[in-house]
Amino acid sequence: MPEEMKQVSDFLAKLETFPDLDVSIIRATKINKVLKAILKLESIPKEDEFRFKPRSQTLLDKWNILLASDTTPAPAAASSSNANGVNGTSNAATKDGKETTNGLKESSAEEKPDAADQEEKDAQDKEASAKDETTDSKVRTLTY
Repeated sequence: MPEEMKQVSDFLAKLETFPDLDVSIIRATKINKVLKAILKLESIPKEDEFRFKPRSQTLLDKWNILLASDTTPAPAAASSSNANGVNGTSNAATKDGKETTNGLKESSAEEKPDAADQEEKDAQDKEASAKDETTDSKVRTLTY
């Protein structure tokens, strides 16, 4: 929608003011995926005026350098070196208990979440879902 392109441009301008955006923010918000989606669009209203694609590419280039130089693993991604070879699961704690190196599970009372832990996890899940919905709506706005 052409009337919303100024708002999208303002949003990009805010992102451009952060010289070194923290890698954890880039990963948590997945804003880089939104910028990649912008680059894939065939046409964007008022592209000549606001130059969304080159601005998005510039931000992605800068962030890709930051992401490449970051040594902490992505929180949701399990690398294949950590996988035990069965369905791509790692040796980290599972829902039913902790998996040992031989593939057997050990359950302990302290691994079971109490009500407060569950509420905190639910709140985090809800927040992550809201961020994903915001990102999705911005991408949808750009595709109209």
